[in-house]
Amino acid sequence: MQDVIDAGADFFRFSIIGYNAETYAKWMNSPFFSKVVKNLHETQEYVERTGSGCTIATYHLILDNEKINYERDQYLKIVNSAGVKTEIW
Repeated sequence: MQDVIDAGADFFRFSIIGYNAETYAKWMNSPFFSKVVKNLHETQEYVERTGSGCTIATYHLILDNEKINYERDQYLKIVNSAGVKTEIW
């Protein structure tokens, strides 16, 4: 990621479909929720540390229309902890 940012990338989006390890594993078919969130934080920290103009963002899907507010709030915890921008659909 650092090489991509250093090369001049100005936007990078992490797709995080699932707001915890269980929902992420179900929807992304991957057990790496914690690693993805850690990489999100580290990438944003690198952008801030180097003064890069790169925008780091996330993309999320609401998984259950009966829980829209709950899921949005869970995703926003991830977003806010990393200090990045987001899209939630």
